[in-house]
Amino acid sequence: MKNFLIPAVKALWKFLESLSRQKIFWWSIFRNTIDLISKKLICMFTSEFELRTLQIFLSVAEHKSIKRASSQLKISSPAISQAIRQLEGDLGAELFYRDVRPLRLTGAGRKLVREGTLLLEAAKSLKKRICTSDYIFDSLRLGIGESATSTIGPYLLSLLRTKVSDLSMDGLLTAHLVQKFLHDDIDVLISPEPLIDNDRLIRIEIYREDFLVVTKEKIETSIDVESLQRLASTKPFITYGNGSYDRISCDRYLRSLNIRPLDPIVCSSSYVITGLVHELDGWSLLTPTNALGGKTFLDNLHWATLPENKALKRSMWVVGDRVTREEQVLLVSKLAQKALVEKFFPHINMFAPGLAEFIQLVEVH
Repeated sequence: MKNFLIPAVKALWKFLESLSRQKIFWWSIFRNTIDLISKKLICMFTSEFELRTLQIFLSVAEHKSIKRASSQLKISSPAISQAIRQLEGDLGAELFYRDVRPLRLTGAGRKLVREGTLLLEAAKSLKKRICTSDYIFDSLRLGIGESATSTIGPYLLSLLRTKVSDLSMDGLLTAHLVQKFLHDDIDVLISPEPLIDNDRLIRIEIYREDFLVVTKEKIETSIDVESLQRLASTKPFITYGNGSYDRISCDRYLRSLNIRPLDPIVCSSSYVITGLVHELDGWSLLTPTNALGGKTFLDNLHWATLPENKALKRSMWVVGDRVTREEQVLLVSKLAQKALVEKFFPHINMFAPGLAEFIQLVEVH
């Protein structure tokens, strides 16, 4: 069909040119229209044919037989042989040794199997991404704070992947993400920082959780201020580095109780914090989602709630521009909660039974 249509389009082009040469305006319209149609036809038939030919080649390479490939693809053996010869002609290289049975790939054939397989998979993935009817948004640049990244991050991105055609994610410390968000390098932000001073933003609280005292030594399930002071004066305090939202919150909280840890050790991740609490017989203030980052050590650690009426909580917010991103903020909020309930809660209950009760979902309207 390609051999018929392309010459036919060219002939039609010449005919219209002869009719319209005196009328430059109409000739321009005709020319642009036919040029567009011609390119569409060439693209449609050429690209489809080449991908199909590649599929035929990969089937022959897999089965090492034209006959078996013919049976799989429901194409006649002569048609398969002709397609392979055409492909070899296009590439300028032989793909099979034809003097042996079963068929054996040449060096060029082996390379085409590797590259061609990736190409076909990419083409199938592209078609799925472009043609799926489930996509709600063309693109979304998502920023996820360090705490949410290690908990619901993978699950949320998996859910969003079916709703957003072009999805990208930044996972940084909260302060850095906020700056990127304010410079319009991020569309929607998931962060403990709600940016309440900006009236243009919509912000949705998706969950809140309690900070807990985490130690290696066995402690009461609820700790008082005196016991917290004793920990601070006798054991190393393991905490996050400067710039961390949790570090700022914990420092402010301890100052409000007039508690000054004598031996703070700064770390960059929840895994390292829980590990050092275990190895150095230290203590820390962690939320349940952060504590799970060090699940390797949780079996040998203990936790307690903070003094009564002096609790410290952390909320997680989804934030975006009220005018341009409200629908995206709502979608991210609902899917984040879905990820938390269906994926993260079972995970935390398996590794640290009881921690999930210190995480509360907030109803999203």
